[in-house]
Amino acid sequence: MSRLQTRIKFLTDGMLLRELLLYPNLEQYTTIILDEAHERTVVTDLLMGFLKILVESRDDLRLIVMSATLDADRFSRFFNGAEVLYVQGRKFPVTRMYLNKPVEDVVDATVRAALQINIGEPTGDVLAFLAGQEDIDKAVDMLNEFSKSMPKGVPEMVVLPLYAALPQNQQQEVFEPLSGHKRKIILATNIAETSLTISGVRYVIDSGTHKVKVWRHDLGLDSLLTVPISKSNAAQRMGRAGREGPGKCYRLYTEEDYLGLRPQSEPEIERCDVAFPILTLKAAGVKDVLGWSWLERPTKGASKLFSYFWLSGEALLTTR
Repeated sequence: MSRLQTRIKFLTDGMLLRELLLYPNLEQYTTIILDEAHERTVVTDLLMGFLKILVESRDDLRLIVMSATLDADRFSRFFNGAEVLYVQGRKFPVTRMYLNKPVEDVVDATVRAALQINIGEPTGDVLAFLAGQEDIDKAVDMLNEFSKSMPKGVPEMVVLPLYAALPQNQQQEVFEPLSGHKRKIILATNIAETSLTISGVRYVIDSGTHKVKVWRHDLGLDSLLTVPISKSNAAQRMGRAGREGPGKCYRLYTEEDYLGLRPQSEPEIERCDVAFPILTLKAAGVKDVLGWSWLERPTKGASKLFSYFWLSGEALLTTR
């Protein structure tokens, strides 16, 4: 129940993890809400492990884990059979459309779909998902060139990129309303899947790909790879078109390809360098990092690498 003394603090998962390391019992909080938990970053997994232990030791602490596409049963089991609540959100129907056959150039297909929507649909903005900055910049240039020869009577296209590396003032342009007979064509990475809601979007173009960081043990470095999305990603993207009214989602892949997607995205802990999570656990005073309460354990290769890394580190600390 809210009181006059209630204070609400908004934090990133990284900031909350930092507070956990400084104040292990988090006495200043009585309720913690983890939103968009399905994204499963390394920090999210670390947080849930620490909070599971904290909830067991503090009777006055309430933990709420939220997501629209969460694997609720897995999380419930992890938190010792925690209650699962389904809350019906406000959403409008979205018509899904698939391709009859795969495309060779997803950027070209995205541009064609955006032009088709602009000519055939009278109102509503377009949100197109592409894998990365290079694809987005290429699509922006193509659409700006096509906008010069649009037929009379169709909305004027205002083409806007959206990715994390853009300056803040350029990112804000996607939220600004347009006057006159104009339509925003927003080309975004998966930053627009769950992190923000753009008013006016009625049409979504889903390329079916995104970029993920993968730790390559054989090379000893991170690689940014373009890979297919999961069904949960596809659901999140489609939902962007139904936030304010009925919409349409154009999926640039076949229905068979969609059915072959994995249900959830691969958690980052299975494809990242384990040095950061391991050092974080040691900094928190965890002695048995391999036996720690992992929501999902690192991969076999990562575990071997970590075992060697940490045993060598402990031996070094002992001899100094």
